[in-house]
Amino acid sequence: MDEISSKTLEKASVTKAYLEQKYAIMKKEREESRMRRNILEQKMQNLKLGEPAKETYRAELRNQELSHMRQQRKRLTIQDFQSLAVVGRGAFGEVRLVRKKDSGEVFALKSMLKSSMVMKNQVGHVRAERDILAMADNECQWLVTLQYSFQDTSRLYMVHLCNPPSLVATLKS
Repeated sequence: MDEISSKTLEKASVTKAYLEQKYAIMKKEREESRMRRNILEQKMQNLKLGEPAKETYRAELRNQELSHMRQQRKRLTIQDFQSLAVVGRGAFGEVRLVRKKDSGEVFALKSMLKSSMVMKNQVGHVRAERDILAMADNECQWLVTLQYSFQDTSRLYMVHLCNPPSLVATLKS
């Protein structure tokens, strides 16, 4: 029987980690959606709303949930963002202040050259950073919330919520 190569084992490990993360995120999103429904039901009960009003609010929540799910599935590209300013430069790329064209929201976009990461043998570290930020709870004050991540042929992108006061201070200096 042939032995399994280390490259095959690594690919299997990466695939397993990807699937575990994907299903953990899906489970977390279902739980958050259930929690939002429960909160809505509790508020409607406290307000003693009639059934027609309750159905209106339930329908609105369903529409918001569907819109959110559609947004999550949409594949982003760098063309979905307008660059406002360069905030900083690092070993693999740069961080820019950007505006998302469809919503007008302002984010910090970190772009990293794939070739630099491979050359410096840092692919695992960057993947771990992305995974940690993707799984981090929005309530964690020590981490910048990762909103999106995507890639093109030469770069990886991580889009974070930005802290305007600290960004203004950075841009002024």
